[in-house]
Amino acid sequence: MNRLIVTFTVLLVLKPASPGGLEKIGQVDLRQILHDKASMLRNDEHPVQTISFSPKGDLIAILTGVHPKQKGFWSDLVIVEATHPDRVIGRFEVNNASSTPAIRWSTDSRRLVFDRKVFAIDGSSYCGRGEVVGLLGSDRFLSLTPAETITVYGVQEPAMRLSIVGPGCADEVRVPTHELNWELQDVSSERNLGLFARLYFNKNKPGLLGVRQFIVVHFPEGSIVRSWEVGSEGRFINAGAGVCFGSGIDNNEPVTSACWEVETGNKIADIPANGGFPIMPASNAPRVIVSDLRWHRWIVFDGGRSVVHRRTVWDYSMGRELVSWSPGSQTYHDGWMHRVREEPFPCALSPDGKIVIEGGNGVLRLYKITP
Repeated sequence: MNRLIVTFTVLLVLKPASPGGLEKIGQVDLRQILHDKASMLRNDEHPVQTISFSPKGDLIAILTGVHPKQKGFWSDLVIVEATHPDRVIGRFEVNNASSTPAIRWSTDSRRLVFDRKVFAIDGSSYCGRGEVVGLLGSDRFLSLTPAETITVYGVQEPAMRLSIVGPGCADEVRVPTHELNWELQDVSSERNLGLFARLYFNKNKPGLLGVRQFIVVHFPEGSIVRSWEVGSEGRFINAGAGVCFGSGIDNNEPVTSACWEVETGNKIADIPANGGFPIMPASNAPRVIVSDLRWHRWIVFDGGRSVVHRRTVWDYSMGRELVSWSPGSQTYHDGWMHRVREEPFPCALSPDGKIVIEGGNGVLRLYKITP
């Protein structure tokens, strides 16, 4: 594995595949802001694992750092002002963070959910039962509590019952309609929608691979608005008005992903990238950052891995690519597997789809999309 750390001075050397470009409008080194000890400033302990704009676009949440401790590791969940990213609004220590983290906001940007925990930037946190996986509006929570046992891939596991809690601590309503083996993929706090997925095996056709099923559920009644059997992962776009389904790649064969309207179920368009995922949507605009993937074979061993060859800001209302770039990479020691990992810099798109933020090795940079 290549352990070279790419210098941040060449984070975005753009060779646009479309007429637009990115103009740098800000930069901040989170390592200097968060730590006062030189020993805490190592690049390989400061990967930026995820970035997210608040629904209003005034705040940015960043998960950064993999710092060893006696049992496991800890990271910083940092909230900064979008117009002044050197101003820290909130900082929380997160122990043993998930390897695939997602940040979900309340509509008033006062709370966010990460790794099944609620972090309050302003006001009260969470006082109900269970683990919180999402927010609805500004003061209701999607909570999972243990229920009976179910069988998952032939293994007995405790089922998790989904409820809506809030605004009061004892205000709890069970979501009745979907089965217990559905996995939550995404939440639209603006439209009170949840995107769920499961792997379905057809009993009448033994031996075949399972089919990935998706449903969009409306809360609080739990009614199923729409369903699809396509892709391996999904993400809401444009505040829940649409949804994109896609996957990674596991060989050199091209993989086509697509986006769909929730209200009608009609296809919006195919994503103009191989694989397409991960995607980073603008919450209030018909724009999304998509990932164009390539397959790199191992030199010595069989198999290989997918890498992000290119990222593109795509306006699907116009069917137009606005700007593309090749992301830099960061190398760090994985807190779970105790091995060296190399990953592309994560990025996010502002709610209006006009600002791109990308980060790695503890440094953030903001860019304005230019015509």
